[in-house]
Amino acid sequence: MVSFCSTCKNLMIPQKKSDGTVMLFCRKCNIEEVGKEIKITQKIKHTNTETIVITDPSMEASVEVECPNCNKMVHAAQWQVQTRSADEASTTFFRCIECSNTWRDYGG
Repeated sequence: MVSFCSTCKNLMIPQKKSDGTVMLFCRKCNIEEVGKEIKITQKIKHTNTETIVITDPSMEASVEVECPNCNKMVHAAQWQVQTRSADEASTTFFRCIECSNTWRDYGG
């Protein structure tokens, strides 16, 4: 059952006190009222989802490009992300396979 503050008509929020009683609390007026027949429960949803992340640079698409950290031509992993509006070019990211330095090219 939903309860509203008798003063400002805002929604009353149930809060459990340290002694176990449940009070209804108005966030605007700071008014507390005794909650009748209120039960606070928590539901925890367990999932068996496992995320696998491949961090081996040799498994990613690579190109030959100059690494700003190594100051030489190297193989670098390459991927693109749409970081700006859809009518603008994607941002290309590179990760040097030799030193793991990551940098970006805005395509400009």
